[in-house]
Amino acid sequence: MDLHQLRLLRELGDRGSLAAVARSLHVSASAVSQQLTALQRRVEVPLTERRGGISS
Repeated sequence: MDLHQLRLLRELGDRGSLAAVARSLHVSASAVSQQLTALQRRVEVPLTERRGGISS
């Protein structure tokens, strides 16, 4: 397992959103999403649960 990807997963748990993780690490939300998707492909159990979306 890639330690960087695991760190992103932990940050997501702490911060609650891809955007917040991206801001804290000074990367794009897309980069965070891509890394977490790659990590998810390596394991057989769901790592995250999607909650809501953009609200007005």
